[in-house]
Amino acid sequence: MTGSFLSEFVQPGDFDPFQCDLGLMGLMGKQLSSAEEKVRAEQWSSFSQHIQDLNDSSPATTRYKLLYLARHGQGIHNVAEATYGTAKWESHYAKLDGAAGIGEWVDAPLTPEGIRQAKDASNFWLKFSERNITALPQSYYVSPLDRCLATARFTFGPLQLPKDRSYKPVVKEMLRETMGVHTCDKRRSRSYIEKTYPEVTIAEPFAEEDTLWNAHRRETNQIMDFRFRGLLREIFKTDNNTHISLTAHSGAIASILRVLGHVPFRLKTGSVMAVFVKAENVQ
Repeated sequence: MTGSFLSEFVQPGDFDPFQCDLGLMGLMGKQLSSAEEKVRAEQWSSFSQHIQDLNDSSPATTRYKLLYLARHGQGIHNVAEATYGTAKWESHYAKLDGAAGIGEWVDAPLTPEGIRQAKDASNFWLKFSERNITALPQSYYVSPLDRCLATARFTFGPLQLPKDRSYKPVVKEMLRETMGVHTCDKRRSRSYIEKTYPEVTIAEPFAEEDTLWNAHRRETNQIMDFRFRGLLREIFKTDNNTHISLTAHSGAIASILRVLGHVPFRLKTGSVMAVFVKAENVQ
């Protein structure tokens, strides 16, 4: 579905999703008067009702959903790539476990800046919830990599959400970043995730150790798109909720956008975008 959000028409640096309610077409980011705040809330209320009306009038094989695609906050690997440059990162450093002066980036954790970004996202959702409660996420899916698990926790964990929209994260193995070669994209054990993030539910199948990461072979875009097409089909088939949050990675989100036919849009670390989707179950 096109024409609903600014991310379809502008470049990532041209607007701040947190300053204009994720870019719902209408008011651009600026300091709003109380009257303009009311208009913005009414826009979201109308849009949420529009989605509900579409679902109510559609056959059971057609569902309309609003996806909130969140990129994790800054990780140690992001600092390393910025330090060494993308060319050297891709050819050499991404294959290492870490480096002196930067730290270890296997299943890269958040930096203090990444934590701050996740808390900024939490503040956004807090303000968003005060005027757009019907548009809050109902389902929360998270990549199994540590930086996404931590981002989702810092973002949604502190919020006092309605019972039907409470933060109950589900970890999906297939929501992870491009697999292979880069050690930052090798996940930790299932036991580590369950111990460190007891609030999550891990969707099966999910092995104790990472059996999908390969030190010598990295996924192509074609293979990634096949993976994410399957993941989206599964979510759309099994999740009846309309507003769905996915906390993932730049490469993962790029693949999702390709699968959905959305124009490319590279999120900054810690940012989020909304995508309006029409899902049809073709027999």
